[in-house]
Amino acid sequence: MRNLQTVKTGVSQIRKKDGSLTDNDKEAADELCTAFKEAFTFEADGGGNECEKQEHTEHHGVHLNEVKFTTESVLKKLLGLDSSKSPGPDGLHPHFLKSCAANVARPLMMIFQKSFQTGTIHQDWKTAVISPIFKKGQKTDPGYYRPVSLTSVPCKIMESLIKEELLGYLNETKAISTHQHGFVKGRSCLTNLLHSFEEWTKALDEGYGVDVIYLDFVWRSIQSRTDVY
Repeated sequence: MRNLQTVKTGVSQIRKKDGSLTDNDKEAADELCTAFKEAFTFEADGGGNECEKQEHTEHHGVHLNEVKFTTESVLKKLLGLDSSKSPGPDGLHPHFLKSCAANVARPLMMIFQKSFQTGTIHQDWKTAVISPIFKKGQKTDPGYYRPVSLTSVPCKIMESLIKEELLGYLNETKAISTHQHGFVKGRSCLTNLLHSFEEWTKALDEGYGVDVIYLDFVWRSIQSRTDVY
């Protein structure tokens, strides 16, 4: 039904901190921008003690020192793009990249490799178009909107290739716990719930009592608005 929906609900008016409503799109965008920034959490670089750092860097004595990009892997990603998706701030549309896949695969591979080796990313790849998506509650309250980012398609292809290489490394070294369900291929919240439900049912059948504790961590920035900028 979502694919068939032609009418999209946009943002009309947003309530300001003084209680009044916005008069135009710019004011609404500014209020949403402020709300998104206030919900953002800044973390200091270099966190963690020396024991934690050593554990992470010396796990199993194996290191992932580099990621090798190939023309074939980039071409496969380009051909698998969804032509109906929107482009990022750089304006490179997925349909264009998919149509020219055979010609742009090698240049993109060279850019990806150079970017990874030098540890630098082009500014356009760091930029995103933020769209506010209404979730629930009052539509005038900016706290009930969630930001969705439209980023560069080539950058997302590079991220996907790095992710595959990283997951392959983690699986090969058995660094991922067998109890991990999030961010693992073939597993999800559903598999986690099914596994938990099976364990609880088994315990009850064997005459044990079961206590379940649900934890929901919500991170909020406590820094001032000037720090957000």
